[in-house]
Amino acid sequence: MNCRVRRLRVRAHDRAAVPTVSARLEDALRTSSLPGFPANGVIYLKRLHLGRIAMSAPSCVIAKRIDEVLRNITVVRAEAGQWAHGDHVAVWFASELEAYRALAGLIAHGHLPREWYWPAVACGWSPQLPPDRGIVEILDQVSRMPTGLAGLAHVVRPMLGSDVLFNALNVIDGGLLVRWMERGGVAIDDGDGDGVCDDASPEPRAYHTLPVEWRTSLRRGATSWGPLDTRGLFLAALALATTRRRVTTGTAAGVIREAAAEPTATLGGEAPRVRPELGPAVPEPASEVGAVTESPASADR
Repeated sequence: MNCRVRRLRVRAHDRAAVPTVSARLEDALRTSSLPGFPANGVIYLKRLHLGRIAMSAPSCVIAKRIDEVLRNITVVRAEAGQWAHGDHVAVWFASELEAYRALAGLIAHGHLPREWYWPAVACGWSPQLPPDRGIVEILDQVSRMPTGLAGLAHVVRPMLGSDVLFNALNVIDGGLLVRWMERGGVAIDDGDGDGVCDDASPEPRAYHTLPVEWRTSLRRGATSWGPLDTRGLFLAALALATTRRRVTTGTAAGVIREAAAEPTATLGGEAPRVRPELGPAVPEPASEVGAVTESPASADR
C-alpha cells in the first residue's frame, strides 16, 4: 500500500518529541490493516482525528487506534460514471488514472468541480485555474505516470469534441507536447525542427480503423492546424495508442495527413461528443469503510 499525507498536525507539550511521534505515526499508517478498505483502487482521504496518544505509545498501538477510527468512516465509491457530491470524508476511484479522467471530463464539459478531493487528485490544479490551463496541468501529470501514451489517451477520450480540449492544445508549447510523447515511448524525429518527420508515410488503413470520435477530432485538428503541426501529431499518437499499434512520429504523421485529406462527408457528419455520464455517487454498505487523513491524501492498494 502507498499512502501519501499532505498535512500532518501533531500537538505536544514537548516540542522536541514531535519528530519521534511523527515517525511513529508514519510507521503506523504503513502497518495499519485499514479495515473495510476496498481491495484495490485509490482512496482520497480528508482527515483523520486520532485524539490523545501517549508520547511513549509504540507504532503498533497507534496503528490499532487508526483502525478503530477507520471502522466508523464510510468510503463513497466514484465509479461507473458517478462522482461523489458533497463533503464526503473518503472517496474511492478504481485507479489514479480513473480519477484524473473523471476530473478532466468534468472540466472539459463545463463543470466546475469544487469538492475537496479534486485538488488531491491533481496536485497543482485548483478550481481557480482557467479550464484550458487546468487540462494542461492534468495531462502533464498523467504523462509522468507509468501508464504511458495509453494512459494519456484514456484521459483524453472523454474530452474529444470539446472546445476546452482544443483550447488547451492551443496554449501548450510544442516542446511540451514532444516531451509528453517521449515520456509515452514515441520515437521523435527532430529532423525538421517541429517534431514531424517529413517523409512519413501513412500506415495502411490505420486512420480508418479508428473510432469515429477520434477521427472527427483528428479531422478538426488537421483543418485548424494543418497536417504538419505538433498538436495534430500528438492527437494522432494518442489515437494510435488505443489500437495497440507501435506508435512513431512516422505513423502518427501519416494518420494526421489522412485526416486532412478525408472529405468531411465520409465521417457521416460530426460525431456526437463523448460526455462523461455523471451522477451522485452511492455510499458503500457499512462493510466497506475507509480512512481519512488530516487533509486530502490518497492511499493506493
